[in-house]
Amino acid sequence: MSTTTKKATSLRFFPQLLLAAALGVFGWRIVSTGFADVFAARNPSLAIALDASNSRAGLAHSVALLQQDAPDIIAAADISRKVLREDPLAAGALTTLAQALEVGSTSDAAPLWRLAARSALRDLIAQTNVLEEELKQDDAEAVINRIDIILRSGAIAREGLYALLTPQLAGPKYRDAFARRLATNPPWRTSFLTHLSLNGLHSDGLTTIFAALKKSSAPPTEEELRPFLQRLIAEGQHDQAYLFWLGNLPADRKPHGDLLYNSRFQLPVSNVPFDWSFEKIPGSSIRLGRLGAARILNVDFFGAAVPFRHVRQWLLLPPGRYVFSGLQRAQALINDRGLRWKFSCAGKPTEAIAATDLISGTFPWQEFSIKVSISPECSAQELVLELPARAALEQIVSGGVSFMSLSLKKDAENQSQ
Repeated sequence: MSTTTKKATSLRFFPQLLLAAALGVFGWRIVSTGFADVFAARNPSLAIALDASNSRAGLAHSVALLQQDAPDIIAAADISRKVLREDPLAAGALTTLAQALEVGSTSDAAPLWRLAARSALRDLIAQTNVLEEELKQDDAEAVINRIDIILRSGAIAREGLYALLTPQLAGPKYRDAFARRLATNPPWRTSFLTHLSLNGLHSDGLTTIFAALKKSSAPPTEEELRPFLQRLIAEGQHDQAYLFWLGNLPADRKPHGDLLYNSRFQLPVSNVPFDWSFEKIPGSSIRLGRLGAARILNVDFFGAAVPFRHVRQWLLLPPGRYVFSGLQRAQALINDRGLRWKFSCAGKPTEAIAATDLISGTFPWQEFSIKVSISPECSAQELVLELPARAALEQIVSGGVSFMSLSLKKDAENQSQ
């Protein structure tokens, strides 16, 4: 082959060789970058050797330098600055630099923490550092705003934040700012209100928050009210609980006629005190059904030991005589004692002031009726469907029972009492 022919052949293949070399370099870049990302957290030095410009590796190296027994603050800060020069938007770079400055006490890191918090709303380290400073400054609006930002980011440390803010809500400044934020219905509202109801905020402060929320454009939901009302009842504030419940009901759900609210299960059951509460318990099922136009309460048991008292309603009956009645049927209800409805006074759940006859076995629909006498000392009452078992063996139950057309009215034969 002549020299001229060889040259022509080489020139013909040169673009292909050039493309192959470029693809090789590009492929190595992809591989090295990929491996650098893999090793960024576990071995930042190796990651940097593979890809010197890898920001994740650089920041991991900076953090590692700060976590040494003798932190290399200058090197850690230099690496963070280098990452920021190459990528001003690198996630965590401002936070790592702020940590270096704070550890070294070389300058005031507060402005840098605020900048980091503004640039990365999901950076929990930056946000909590700024929150700590805002708490020291006693800036209620800023604190509430910061907690809102952190909670909206899906922070896993919700309970810790709740516990941090709860003592602050004892004072009006934080409480008012908190109520205003709750009125915007942030996604964490229900969870936070439940925490406050269950974990120690004084009931007066809690009542103030719920009262403000009730007047807002986003009043409390039934789910939010439930633990709050249960808290008031547990503290003996039955009248207060009733007024909050009543004031939160829409017009078409206000009580009227029967003294037993939602007596025929004509309304959706809210599981809030003063309405029916159906509580789940293993070994039983509580559900509503229909018989023609009537709604039926069905309770079924599956042969397990069940300490059942999980259908209930709170009442505020004035002193006097009443009649509780309805229709009931049983389907192979097997239990050593049987099932009954029981009235008791607040604070004395085991003492019956009135109870229906115990029912078991199988029988078709039949009427039942009992008289209930309320004394002046019994200011609030609880109606419960229960198995009054005296021992564990008496809790074993199977079969089902149904109720409909329940009613609680003044005793017409004793209207003067």
